[in-house]
Amino acid sequence: MGDILGNILSPSSGEVPPGSISNLELAVMPLRTIKGNQTASTTNPQDLTVDETLALIGLSEFDIVQFTGLNLNTASPNAVADIHGSLNIFLSNFTTSSGAGNRDIACVAHTLNVGDAVGLRSGPASAIEVFTVATVTDVDNFTVDTDLTNAIVSVPGLKDSDLFNLSTNDGNSRFNVDKSGNITGQAIALASNLTFIAGGEPLGLPGTPSVGNAGASKDYVDSVAQGLSWQSPVLDKDLATPPGSPITGDRYIVASGGTGDWSSHDDDITTWNGSIWIFVTPSEGFANWVEDEDTNYVFTTSWVKLGSTVDHGNLLGLSDDDHSQYHTDARAVTWLGTRSTDDLPEGSDLYYTESRVSANTDVASNTADRHTHANKTELDLIVDAGSGDIITDTERTNFTTAFNERAEWDGGATNLVPLDGRNSLELGITDDVELLRLTLGLKSTADFHVGETTGAEASDQSQLVDIFGTSTSDAWQSFTPGVNGLLTAFSFAVGGAVTRTFNIYEGEGNGGTLLLSMPSTAFISGTTKVILSIPVVLEAGKLYTAEIVGSVFPRYSNTSLYPDGRASIASFNDMVFESFMTPIDTFVIVNSAINKFMGLNITNPQEQLDVGGNIQATSGVYKVDGTQVVNTRVTGWGAPTGTPTRTTFDTTTVTLEQLAERLKALIDDLTTHGLIGV
Repeated sequence: MGDILGNILSPSSGEVPPGSISNLELAVMPLRTIKGNQTASTTNPQDLTVDETLALIGLSEFDIVQFTGLNLNTASPNAVADIHGSLNIFLSNFTTSSGAGNRDIACVAHTLNVGDAVGLRSGPASAIEVFTVATVTDVDNFTVDTDLTNAIVSVPGLKDSDLFNLSTNDGNSRFNVDKSGNITGQAIALASNLTFIAGGEPLGLPGTPSVGNAGASKDYVDSVAQGLSWQSPVLDKDLATPPGSPITGDRYIVASGGTGDWSSHDDDITTWNGSIWIFVTPSEGFANWVEDEDTNYVFTTSWVKLGSTVDHGNLLGLSDDDHSQYHTDARAVTWLGTRSTDDLPEGSDLYYTESRVSANTDVASNTADRHTHANKTELDLIVDAGSGDIITDTERTNFTTAFNERAEWDGGATNLVPLDGRNSLELGITDDVELLRLTLGLKSTADFHVGETTGAEASDQSQLVDIFGTSTSDAWQSFTPGVNGLLTAFSFAVGGAVTRTFNIYEGEGNGGTLLLSMPSTAFISGTTKVILSIPVVLEAGKLYTAEIVGSVFPRYSNTSLYPDGRASIASFNDMVFESFMTPIDTFVIVNSAINKFMGLNITNPQEQLDVGGNIQATSGVYKVDGTQVVNTRVTGWGAPTGTPTRTTFDTTTVTLEQLAERLKALIDDLTTHGLIGV
């Protein structure tokens, strides 16, 4: 060492002259090292390895050697290439703000946006503090999110730098990515198509664009245009158990009842990645080509064939009549217009033409297979009503006339009338001895009655004393029928002719069930007998109400002459009225289909089976929920004598005599009920 220093030191100064030490005089260095200092203080040189050197300058060997990572201005990258901006761009003008605690900043033409980072010299000794722009007051003023530490007076402020910029030598920007990720600059022309590669495969645009100006792939555009989200094809959709030897990339739709690795994945799309199955739960609109069936399936709430989800009404071109396979009204009319009745085959599906109907109606009387009396065309009127209704009042009259003139009816009166706005139909056949009334309901509230008359129409309830009149609205009178039967007419006395709606209700007042409504009923000044368009079945002893809707001037009695009802104006008044009933014995009545009450020999059943009279069972037993509770009478019992007693008793103190008295009472009761007997 002394020889080396002796050769290097200057004789005059005793110092080492500059450039006098060569590599030969330096110590031997370990392999792949450099001299340096990686500590945080002054020290002697060290032999630094490559890793230590890269750490010293903020890089890794992977960054340098592999050339797959680029991280600028960040010590904790979140991507292979991660570029962070920094607060190193000056605002266009100086910033100013009043004292500590203030958040309002003035800066002419600051160009900041809400959410931008901004550096202001408001810290101790004018150190930069970093804030976030909270609001932008105008082009020259903004506020920050926290209080300033100190006032700032005409000092520069800093804003986020742009992330990436390509410029020519003259400084003109050709391509710029600003702090918000917006790309600006002059248009860039590519000499050929630009393809990005990831993992050896071309990298397309995102599957679903998120903003209005975002790009979209052809697959996405095709799927939206067809209203479906198309997925890659699958091999099969009917397997519930994973195949034994799948090939990487094999895809299936898991069938119902998945087992093994496919358990709990019914309807999922699954792909074999070489080691495990990857599952995707389908959303509504997913569409897949199933290879083993050569058809498309679409997912709604389950996988169905694509065609089954298409509404025929959504097809295009249905109305232009250029598809011969479709049957249109025009084609049907054209086809029928070129055919005669002989072209139409006989049978249950026979087409009925006007000529055929006329031929079957205009025939001689008493011909069993024809519809009406000789030279009568009433059936033609009914068939060709033109209104779409079941039958009109005029047609009813014509049809009734035709029935009356048939010999089979023996001149008996008939009627065929619409009920409840044509929601049901009543057919009545009446002569001197009987009435058969059938109501066929087309609504859930319709009734069914079978019965016979026991007399002709007669006055039933009335109050005919006329004391005074007064003007009122919605005048009503309640009444109680004296017989079971049909209410066929009702009269009121009014002062002044009016045309009003006439109603019949169940119960007292106009709040009960509406049994009949007759709009446009004409009332003369005096007494008007209203013939009911539809006879109403009423039950003796039950309250009903007749009403004139609207303003009217009824006549009244004020002395409570009618005890079984009242007028609407006061409980002690009665309107001048009279009801007319045709008494009937009802064999069977079924109330509305809502409660399905059936009555035998009773007009207003209150239970599922309501019988007015005795029940005779020729054989059989009475059961409740399948268990027998009553059988035929058990005979052979003798009638005990003595005093029966039905009072309570204490089982611990009762005497034999007391017990015998109660047993006699029980035997007497069972005998009276008919369950036992002698």
